[in-house]
Amino acid sequence: MTHSFKGFSGGKSYGWGGKGHYGWGGKDKGIGNWYCPPVIPPIIGFVPKPLPPIIGFIPKPLPPIIGFVPKPKPPIIGLFPKPKPPIIELFPKPKPHPKPEPKPEPKPEPKPEPKPEPKPEPKPEPKPEPKPEPKPEPKPEPKPEPKPEPKPEPKPEPKPEPKPEPKPEPKPEPKPEPKPEPKPEPKPEPKPEPKPKDDCIDCKDNNANPDNSFGGIDKNPGNIIKGTPNEIGQIHGTEKKDTIYGTDKADKIYGHAGADVIYGGAGDDIIYGNDNGDTLYGQSGNDTLYGGTGNDYLNGGEGNDIMYGGLGNDVYLVEQKGDCVVEHANEGTDTVRTYIDYELPDNVENLILMGTANLNGTGNSLNNEIIGNGGNNELRGMDGDDRLIGKGGGDWLDGGAGNDYLEGGVGNDTYVFNKGYGHDVICDYDTDPCNHDVLEFWQGLQISDLSFARSGNDLTIKAGGQDSLTVSNWFESAAYRIEEFKFDDGTVWNSTAIDKVLNSYGIDTSYASVSQDQITQQTQTQGII
Repeated sequence: MTHSFKGFSGGKSYGWGGKGHYGWGGKDKGIGNWYCPPVIPPIIGFVPKPLPPIIGFIPKPLPPIIGFVPKPKPPIIGLFPKPKPPIIELFPKPKPHPKPEPKPEPKPEPKPEPKPEPKPEPKPEPKPEPKPEPKPEPKPEPKPEPKPEPKPEPKPEPKPEPKPEPKPEPKPEPKPEPKPEPKPEPKPEPKPEPKPKDDCIDCKDNNANPDNSFGGIDKNPGNIIKGTPNEIGQIHGTEKKDTIYGTDKADKIYGHAGADVIYGGAGDDIIYGNDNGDTLYGQSGNDTLYGGTGNDYLNGGEGNDIMYGGLGNDVYLVEQKGDCVVEHANEGTDTVRTYIDYELPDNVENLILMGTANLNGTGNSLNNEIIGNGGNNELRGMDGDDRLIGKGGGDWLDGGAGNDYLEGGVGNDTYVFNKGYGHDVICDYDTDPCNHDVLEFWQGLQISDLSFARSGNDLTIKAGGQDSLTVSNWFESAAYRIEEFKFDDGTVWNSTAIDKVLNSYGIDTSYASVSQDQITQQTQTQGII
């Protein structure tokens, strides 16, 4: 505790070690009011022991200590020399720690060190060497050299020295080099050429259709025209050969002159091939196709299509029952190819069944050619002089009225002959002994109505007064024979019975009639089925 009075002050002070004493001479006369702060002496006295807590609390009492220290400094320095070093040591310790931490970061130091070292080294080396020599050499040489581009010329000159010289020189040179000159590379005009090549491939694939008997693969599609209808929805070809593609809308497409290939695309299209034999594909939609003059190929595609072939030998592909083929008289010999059961319309001569399904094909009043497929077909010629060809499978062939030619091919085939059928010819060649062919006589024809004769290698059968039937090569090979004859009354003969009837009369060129007794005898004794 200290007390101050005007003119006199006295007090007790407790020193280090616990013993009290009067400070500064015990009683001190002073001038005026003298104030000694009580906080500083005890804090300074207790610093050595509680070092850690003093360090923690130093930041807060610093301002009051700093404010009052200057006045008592002279007596404190004289009396207490020992506490100064610990105070000085405590404060500088935390200060130097943060300062050296950011400073010693050597990151910027190593970066500048390696960079200046390699740079000055190569610079002095090439500079003294090339300076005297390249002055006369590069000026006349590089200018004529890049034009003919004889790169082997600079090789003997810059043996050890000019090698670094051309390196800086060609750097400005390639900028004006003729590499930008191939800007004539916009000769991508050949690039549009492969595009029509792709179209040509499409044309080949689509036009390489066996249904087109007169065409085949079209290796020259001509002009490629892709659908760009005019204001009234029309697409026109040229007077030359064109390949035209319609749009997905209802188009009107005109091929004009030239053997054109036209694809209608989606929509209900109307396509005019015009002249010179065109190939028309309606594709999807209910389309109307006009072939015009020439031998045209018309394929309606999906939908119920109407196809007009016009003049020429036209070929139609029919895939839908709703398809309609229209031909007028004397407009050529026309053919329908189909994957469905089909009856030829008027003025169409030929019918070809496609695929392998069991299909039926029927002719008309013209002279028809009807060709089956690999399935079991029923082929009817109707009127006219017809050709019916069954190919594979077990076929049923009925020529109808007229002088018809019937050929069943391999398989178990059945032929039909009636009164009024005219003069038919059967050619049945099948080397498979397991196959069994049958000839049926209808409309009341019985054995007693028939007479048999041999004409060369053929077997000729007369039925009534005007009709006849010839089995080709009957006597040449068993492969041409028909194994079974069926009559309208239920009688059945085999080929052996026919031979015996002929042999019994010794008939060669004249017809032998068979009596009822012979019929009964042959049926009972020859094992006729």
